[in-house]
Amino acid sequence: MNSEIKVGVVDYGSHRNLVARFKNPLTGKFETRSTGTRKRKEANKFAAKWEAELQEGRYKAPSNISWAEFRIRYEDEVLPGLAEKTAGKVATMFNAVERILNPQKLAAVTADRISHF
Repeated sequence: MNSEIKVGVVDYGSHRNLVARFKNPLTGKFETRSTGTRKRKEANKFAAKWEAELQEGRYKAPSNISWAEFRIRYEDEVLPGLAEKTAGKVATMFNAVERILNPQKLAAVTADRISHF
């Protein structure tokens, strides 16, 4: 992606949270993500961060991200904010998913696959 990407915040009304969106220059379609908040200031911060990731090429659509990249990012960004016991449970679950499902892409971890294990 490149610097022509501008992420904006919109209120669809029917959504619980404000939504960040941009028009993908390759497909011409809008891509959206929930900002996780109804507060405009927080939503704008979320949009600015996503825009920076897109412009720097750090963002990958969930369907394209590898399992290994997802796990590393989750462990770096989410686990530090969780209780120690919870972090241990997450690691145990991730290890089980890798051992049983052996996903190469995050998109391969679907409800259907999980229900079989």
